[in-house]
Amino acid sequence: MMTDDEPSRVTPAEISQLLSAGRALTPQSPLGEQIAYFELKAQLLSRIAAETDTADAREPAAEAWDQVAALTTRLRLKVQGDSDQP
Repeated sequence: MMTDDEPSRVTPAEISQLLSAGRALTPQSPLGEQIAYFELKAQLLSRIAAETDTADAREPAAEAWDQVAALTTRLRLKVQGDSDQP
């Protein structure tokens, strides 16, 4: 039995949503769309890692969060650079 503080199980519908979002991404996709995809991926992988509690599950979740952080930094730098333009 799960309590309110435990993450819910990842559903097939959520996995399908993630795969669909991944197929829609291209290297030219806006950073916001890329961040949204990797954030969804990181959230799902984190829930799986919390449920299984193994290093094999935690590592891909951590890598996905690292990707979110890297893309967020790129977006922040882009916005800061754009605001420096006349």
